[in-house]
Amino acid sequence: ALLYLEDPQSRPAPLDTIVITVRDISTPDSVLAGAKIPVSKARFPIQLRLFSQNIVDPQGWSKAQDVLVRAILCPAESASIPCSESEATMKAEGVAKLVQNLPGLPPDVTVRAGAALPLRGM
Repeated sequence: ALLYLEDPQSRPAPLDTIVITVRDISTPDSVLAGAKIPVSKARFPIQLRLFSQNIVDPQGWSKAQDVLVRAILCPAESASIPCSESEATMKAEGVAKLVQNLPGLPPDVTVRAGAALPLRGM
């Protein structure tokens, strides 16, 4: 996924935290994977890649088709990370889809198309 600022002039505060969650579209209540990124270490746009350490439900991840990728920006003064949606100052959502039978690739190759996540103020 690609996370970018919808308004490049609205850069978040360095002490804020970006929280990424990935959920299966068919079962959006359970988180499959996630990550948190300190804004102080972020350089926008951010190319997001999740690794095995980020997967919290390996069985759900292996079965997932299309996934909802969500990013929220939690302010430094949040009581907990991840913060509640009412505390979040920015939000982005996008869908990463599984694509099969692409021209030029073998028929059994499946590719997950990345989601575009425009981070915007709430």
